[in-house]
Amino acid sequence: MVMSERVNSTWIVPSDMHGLRVDQYLTRKIGRISRMRAARIIEAKDFLLDGNPVKLSLRVKEGQTATLFRFAPDQPDDVHSFDVKIVFENDAIVVVNKPYGMSIHPSANCLYKTVTYWLKAKYPGQKINPCHRIDKETSGLVVCAKKRDTESIIKKLFMKGEVKKSYLAVVQGQLKRSQLIDKSLGLQGNKGLVAIRMIEDSDGKACFTKVRPIKYCDDSDRTLVVCRPYTGRQHQIRAHLSLIGHGIVGDKLYTHGEIFFDDWCNRRICDAQLIHPRHALHASSLAFKIDEKKYIFKASIPGDFYGLINL
Repeated sequence: MVMSERVNSTWIVPSDMHGLRVDQYLTRKIGRISRMRAARIIEAKDFLLDGNPVKLSLRVKEGQTATLFRFAPDQPDDVHSFDVKIVFENDAIVVVNKPYGMSIHPSANCLYKTVTYWLKAKYPGQKINPCHRIDKETSGLVVCAKKRDTESIIKKLFMKGEVKKSYLAVVQGQLKRSQLIDKSLGLQGNKGLVAIRMIEDSDGKACFTKVRPIKYCDDSDRTLVVCRPYTGRQHQIRAHLSLIGHGIVGDKLYTHGEIFFDDWCNRRICDAQLIHPRHALHASSLAFKIDEKKYIFKASIPGDFYGLINL
């Protein structure tokens, strides 16, 4: 594979990362690199804060501008391997059904296999931005704004919890009844092998997820469930389902565990050894209101779910 030119990504350090050592911050931000790899990036001066190289002992501060230099691991044409469906479009927004394996924003693992790059290629000369995030492995609905004021309005709706969201998931075992999962979550950090893993934490942020079984398949011992998150924490649905004993099929971190996840990240486990190539989670509906106008969007069950459960 011919590598792309050296590129850089820039972002602002968020408040929940304030005070972390730079190597800890990089491992959490990128998600799939070791502290040793982060240290090499820092020592090579490929990571800057406010435009300046940093030392390993430095701690990041909220509001700093972070810059990461690297070679792109993918190519611009890679975005065309994804079938992105437009669910709705008007002069203010574009709603897409994102396939799994496609990130929302560029990261150390991909620069072009992203919704932001797809929008740039699909709408040349226009500045269209996603208004929220879903995981790379999660498929489903993503709202993108064509106008800056619209983007601001929709982002505030998400922040205030005024967007009704539901997800479909295929989970292990038989979920027999609807329930509200009320378990506070916090980052595992240095308490375990994988820093980005969310764990039950009485000192963490309050999290609420309503789950309802749709269909149980006796042959596979799996249940199709609808999940309604009332809060929007990192990995919330995945962590909550795991905590009640019904991990999402294919979830390398929360269902298979952090040792498995670490082995997979470090390529000690190949894709052929996976039960399913991704966690079976799909953003199936979104509803919100702008200026008294209601918007409701739905995305049908993704095709790969049919191979996991008799539907």
